[in-house]
Amino acid sequence: LGIPSISTVHSLLRPWPVFLAGCAVFRLFSNRADLVTAVSAATARDVKRASGRDAVRIPNGLHLGDWRAPRRRTDGVRIAAVTRLAPKKSPIDLIHALREARLRRSDVTLTVAGDGSERPRLEKEAARLGVRDHVHFLGACSREQVRRLLADASMLAHPGSMEAFGLALLEARAAGVPVVAMAAGGIPDLITHRRHGLLARTRKEFAAAVGELAADDGLRQECAAMAPRGLDEFDWTRVVERHEAVYVRALEHVK
Repeated sequence: LGIPSISTVHSLLRPWPVFLAGCAVFRLFSNRADLVTAVSAATARDVKRASGRDAVRIPNGLHLGDWRAPRRRTDGVRIAAVTRLAPKKSPIDLIHALREARLRRSDVTLTVAGDGSERPRLEKEAARLGVRDHVHFLGACSREQVRRLLADASMLAHPGSMEAFGLALLEARAAGVPVVAMAAGGIPDLITHRRHGLLARTRKEFAAAVGELAADDGLRQECAAMAPRGLDEFDWTRVVERHEAVYVRALEHVK
């Protein structure tokens, strides 16, 4: 029909069944698009493997100013987590990380924003490990509730390793909150190790990293100071401009 089109990929094409499905989608539909965009370098690599095409990386955006609230002083170390409590997100690792952190200092708590099928398992594991009184489950939260949570947080813990982007990490950085996360998927686009927080390669490393950042006040303060810097490319105004530029390129393809 001569109508320009763009295919945008927001997900990792993993594990293998998902990758094979992605290959089929590209073969049937997306390879007909004039251009392909992807939300992270990892997603762009998956697109290349599945289709042979080079994707234009355009990250997800955020109204950065909405998250730059004054930090509220709190007692102890407050770990925040913002995630669905689903197996894919590995939320059980939050409970193990809390136990590790409390072995290093006794004033550490965990507050979880999000709900899902794994919540009963997390509550049971917290009781088994003796940390149930130090975990607060908020359930599903509004964006305003998440903003308030981050304003009180000492750090964000994010155990998922299948994130194409990781919007919760961007929100934490914009709020000046250091992050512990996995060095996987699109997360390294957002978090630099020992600059914005700590990155782990395994579940054991994740628990140890949460414990390290909770115990090291100086490192937390350094990462908190660096967290909100260098985020201009994620501001919605900049992201929209990049999308508009891609649409102009697609229009030029059919001239």
